[in-house]
This record gives sequence, structure tokens and C-alpha cells, in this order.
Amino acid sequence: MSTAVNLEIEMLRKPETIREIELEFTKNIFENRFFKNKSYLISNSKSIAFESTWNLNPQQFCLDTYDIYEIYPIILLVNNVNSMFEFKVENITNKIIAPTIYTIFNLLLS
Repeated sequence: MSTAVNLEIEMLRKPETIREIELEFTKNIFENRFFKNKSYLISNSKSIAFESTWNLNPQQFCLDTYDIYEIYPIILLVNNVNSMFEFKVENITNKIIAPTIYTIFNLLLS
């Protein structure tokens, strides 16, 4: 027997910051706070060696690094990767740029 999912209820269950991040990526790139502050994100980042388990799986990278998988669009943005299907070691040059969680949440508050 299948179970129905109400997307509105699921969205309300998510923490407010995650909803704000998702909302930013529905905006035009010139209105998106993360895109407009990409250099700030990069300058407040650390480099992490790419692991094979993260190949095509930026959500797993985010889960392993931040314990929050929903911030993967930010990781794709700062690493100049257009989609999850391009999240490969050869497209990232062996190092993933990973902004600090403080930097990410600081942009949400601005």
C-alpha cells in the first residue's frame, strides 16, 4: 500500500533556513544572495579532497561535511558545476571548495 505525501506539510517541517536556501535558488541569479556573494563564499571556504563516494552525489558531500544535504546548490555554485551530473573529480580538479556553514547562514541573515 502506498503512502501519499503532502508537499506543503513537508515544506513546513523543514527548518526555516533550509526553506530560505531553497527559495534563493528559485530566484533570478542576479537576485540570488548566494550568486551575488559568490566571492565572499569562496573567500570563506576550505578545500576538501574529493572522495570517490561523492562522485555525482553532492548531497552526500554536504551530508558528510555539514550534516545538511539540502545546501548542495551552494556547493555546485561555488565550484562552478552546473548540475549534480557534473559533480565529478575531473570537473572539480580534485578539491571541493566548501564554504563554512557560518558563512552560508550569515548570507541568509543579510
